[in-house]
Amino acid sequence: MKAHIIAAIAIGLSTGWAVAGDLVLPYRSFGPQVIAHELIGMQWWRWQNHGDSQPREYPIKVVVYWDTSLDEIKRKYPVSRANEDDYRYVTRDAAISHIQDSIKKLKEHAIETSDMEDALVKLQATAVQPLSKPEIRAALEDAQQDLSNAEGKDGFHFSANDHGQIFVDDLPISDHQFSAICRELARFAPENPIHLFSSGTISAKRHHEIVRLSSDAGIKVVVSHPAPSTKTAKTEQGGAGQPATRGESK
Repeated sequence: MKAHIIAAIAIGLSTGWAVAGDLVLPYRSFGPQVIAHELIGMQWWRWQNHGDSQPREYPIKVVVYWDTSLDEIKRKYPVSRANEDDYRYVTRDAAISHIQDSIKKLKEHAIETSDMEDALVKLQATAVQPLSKPEIRAALEDAQQDLSNAEGKDGFHFSANDHGQIFVDDLPISDHQFSAICRELARFAPENPIHLFSSGTISAKRHHEIVRLSSDAGIKVVVSHPAPSTKTAKTEQGGAGQPATRGESK
């Protein structure tokens, strides 16, 4: 029965999924203006020399793009003063690097970073490579064996870094893939929750998103931290909060 579940999940995850070429985020995803302006400009209209005398929030959007040209992105998201459409443009690699570095600096001063962490998870998910059926099967078998050895429970052992990026065995997966796993587990073994072990404290917003993904699929997820096994350590090669993605993002 367990082999059938793993096979069904492998089939479901390996079909019909592709990543997009851009992601639109609010200005605040890149931190306060004092650290964001060097990458995406000041937090007021690009056609103004300074902000308004009365404090206000400008609905500036930042377009993060990959595998496409800047000219194409500008045609897709044109700046319009008349419509108050102010877009800033940044490559995915630059955005991820900036947000990771900024989160580290802000946390040293106990400054809130949940918006940046949520954006980082979304960006990292776009860099996750689609998994083949053999890779999914092997990863899920390892995740199931890990849990049996460590906890003596049925189900699957997933891990997450402190930004909330989810891994199965040592492979990063997107929220789309995680949802597919939840749906298949709900079909075959709804009484067994998914066990997700985090290497750190996930933000309340991201925790809620993960729980929602599983509950929408009809299965419970149990989030615990810190991770009790060495599997999570494998996902943190190269520094905290930097998943070991398979292949380079462009």
